[in-house]
Amino acid sequence: MGHVDELPIIYASSTSEFAKEFAKLPDNIRVSAPNIVYSDETAYVGDVNLDGEVNLKDAVLLNKCVNGSVTYNELQKVNMDCNGDGVISADDSLTLLKFLIQLINQL
Repeated sequence: MGHVDELPIIYASSTSEFAKEFAKLPDNIRVSAPNIVYSDETAYVGDVNLDGEVNLKDAVLLNKCVNGSVTYNELQKVNMDCNGDGVISADDSLTLLKFLIQLINQL
């Protein structure tokens, strides 16, 4: 296994099945997996990393999700649909970038 800094970040709701099962693991196992981010936020279009803000970090993560280099959860999938067409694609990335540079006012 790689160094802790090399582990992927896992985004999950604290009430998800993942969180419930993860909580059952021994402390020494949970401590070795610090790259888990829990969020109980409701869907917030554009907030792909679930930190409560919409910024360039979300655009980068959205692009990684679109090209298949990272996985995402259901809440992230809802938040990634920036153009509202129900399909996660490069068009969502373009819409998010337009929002970030203020070419459009809302997502």
